[in-house]
Amino acid sequence: MDSTISRHRTRFAPIDFPSLVPVDEGLGLFDAVFEESDAGLLILDLDVGGLVVRVSDANLTLCKWLSCTPSDLRGINIMTLVHSDMNPRDREMLRHCLVRHRPVSLPFQLFLSEQEALSCHATIRPVRGGKGSLRMVAALRRTDVSAHQKLAMVCRQRDAAMQTKDRILARISHDLRTPLNGILGFADMMIHVPDTSDKKMRDYAKDIASAGRELLMRVEDLMAAAQSTLPEVPRQETSVDLADVLLECVEHARLRHIDGLVDIKCLIESGLPALRGNKAEITRGIDAVVDNAIRATQNGDMIILSCWLDGHGGLHLTCEDNGPMISMKEIDAAVAAAEEDQDVYSRPHARSVAGLPMAKSLFMRNGGSMHVAARANGTGFQCGLFFPVGQLEL
Repeated sequence: MDSTISRHRTRFAPIDFPSLVPVDEGLGLFDAVFEESDAGLLILDLDVGGLVVRVSDANLTLCKWLSCTPSDLRGINIMTLVHSDMNPRDREMLRHCLVRHRPVSLPFQLFLSEQEALSCHATIRPVRGGKGSLRMVAALRRTDVSAHQKLAMVCRQRDAAMQTKDRILARISHDLRTPLNGILGFADMMIHVPDTSDKKMRDYAKDIASAGRELLMRVEDLMAAAQSTLPEVPRQETSVDLADVLLECVEHARLRHIDGLVDIKCLIESGLPALRGNKAEITRGIDAVVDNAIRATQNGDMIILSCWLDGHGGLHLTCEDNGPMISMKEIDAAVAAAEEDQDVYSRPHARSVAGLPMAKSLFMRNGGSMHVAARANGTGFQCGLFFPVGQLEL
């Protein structure tokens, strides 16, 4: 069988490539590569009689480095382009290999006239020369980095760091929120079990749900602080009916805190103009303000939400409750970039700041502002939002 295969097997004929014909103006393949290379290239010819290696030609890249023309370099002894600061041992090796027509690769200090020396790495190889001449090609790569190159390198490092940060934030968000959602779901199920005989277990379930919501809101704080350092991206702004958004947030809050005895009262002025902004961000901010008020309010108390226009056309929204007072400084410290004198997360507070820093940043992104103050009657807490007339669609 093997002999049969051998008899019928034919030898492959070599492929004949067409010869490279120089294009107009005498530019061949080597000439095109020589001129377009981003490395500095030198053609060197060895003068056997004088044991001198002279420059026969230089490409445009090298001429740009030295601020000269190829004619300025032709005929120059290559050793005269070596700076005196070059390592004497490397200098001697270079001269030794050049006169013996041998390849060499070593650090190179290149300079011309009174110019500053350029740090390069030179690779010099023998090539076939015309009419039996001893010719070499020197390829030089700069090792000193220009300001433009440094900037490009820093930009690449920044982009890589931003991508890494995005991946970390996405991973943190998933790894924390996923188990928290499960904990909150099971806690709510335990709270609303029809069997109400075991009040102690129901109280435990309420504590679990409260702690889970607290942790979830603090995760939101951290994510909002991290996102605030990212470059701004185009956002889609639409016409937002603040009254509808407020009623939706109240309904969501009642569903989340169905076991509570807190009453929420809405006082909304009729005929309010629409607000120009991102509806998802505004909804998320109001959700955080209402949720914070519910968790700071005792059972049996009332939360009052008011929305109206002032005499100058600005839109106000306030959330009042009977919980303890906190300052805006404490809210800002929760997401401060610099080190604070007091860590608001390491010491106990009568009222949690969870969610409020995130809400403030979201309202600011939509042209609004947030302030906190004591209620008019002197007891309780008031969180106020304001959107100027420029943000309204009148």
